[in-house]
Formats: sequence, C-alpha cells, structure tokens
Amino acid sequence: MKLQISGMNCDGCVQAVKEALLEIDGVDVVVVDLESGTADIQMSSADISIDQLVISAKLAGYGATLAGD
Repeated sequence: MKLQISGMNCDGCVQAVKEALLEIDGVDVVVVDLESGTADIQMSSADISIDQLVISAKLAGYGATLAGD
C-alpha cells in the first residue's frame, strides 16, 4: 500500500513518519521517500485499515492520503 505524505521536509520527518507507521501491529516494512512524498507500506495483517495508517501519520504531524500508482 502506498500513502502520499504531506508536510515532510527533512530526514527527521522521514524517520518520524516511518516510526509512527511501524508502531501499528501488522505493519512490517515502511519505506518513506522524501522526494516523492510517499510511504510504501508492507503489512502482514489484512485487518489494518487505510484510516489507521492515515491517523497514525496525522498524529505524528503529517498529512496522509492513499496514493494512486
């Protein structure tokens, strides 16, 4: 799954988004790209909703929406 993340402007932002998403049980791998403003998320649980991911990013201080490929 890929999210479009807004509000990132440095490597610290990338790390904050990555850590926030990895706190969700069932999220295994998060690759955040500052240049494209995206987060690629690999999950082992199908029970994780898009809303959970978006809320987690927002609680870390960043906007998030489902990205179209």
